[in-house]
Amino acid sequence: FHCSKHGIFTIICVKCLCLIVLVPLVVRHEGESAEIICSYDSIYKSKPKSLCKGKCSTRDRNPLSETVREEKETKTGRLTLNDDFTAGVFTGTIIGLTAEDAGKYWCAVTLETELNYLYTHLIVIMNEELNLTKYEGDDVSIQCKHHDEDQKSFCKAHEASMCVKDGVSLETIRDDRFSFSDEASTGVFTVNITDLREEDSGIYWCGAHVITKVHLNVKKGTIT
Repeated sequence: FHCSKHGIFTIICVKCLCLIVLVPLVVRHEGESAEIICSYDSIYKSKPKSLCKGKCSTRDRNPLSETVREEKETKTGRLTLNDDFTAGVFTGTIIGLTAEDAGKYWCAVTLETELNYLYTHLIVIMNEELNLTKYEGDDVSIQCKHHDEDQKSFCKAHEASMCVKDGVSLETIRDDRFSFSDEASTGVFTVNITDLREEDSGIYWCGAHVITKVHLNVKKGTIT
């Protein structure tokens, strides 16, 4: 058993299986490009590599593209794979991001008997924002998109990346006035806020891997 560092990643080796366990979160807007960057030790430079999405650490994994077997670019639709032997970096670039691109991604290095995995989360912020104006004492319901397997998130912060740590959504709102109702079959969950207060105003991020930016403005007084 041994551990070593390569850049910002920790490599843990047990027998013949090595797992690089963490890659920085990738947050991009709909329509933009995203780079999934995976560093590896020089001993793996000649090994075939691939990029996979979803539940990839199983035998029924479905790589997004043919594996890169030499130092060149491989293009498949909106995805480009590149393996830079000199830098020891394997990169997957996705252009024209859509909601369907969001999720958990794995880089894999094919060894003789095992697969060496490294993963990250790609969060896609939708271009369409939600602007809500309410008054103190009102109630509001906000619908958020998610996939069945995703952890639901409703977070108040200036940036979406502040709502997630190591791919796990942070529970930043602990208030009995906030409640969730889930409609899994429709890919939507609803956040209900009762008895709104002026301090509830701000920017919220709503969803899971697919995020919607919500501007909530709570005014004093009531509609006349």
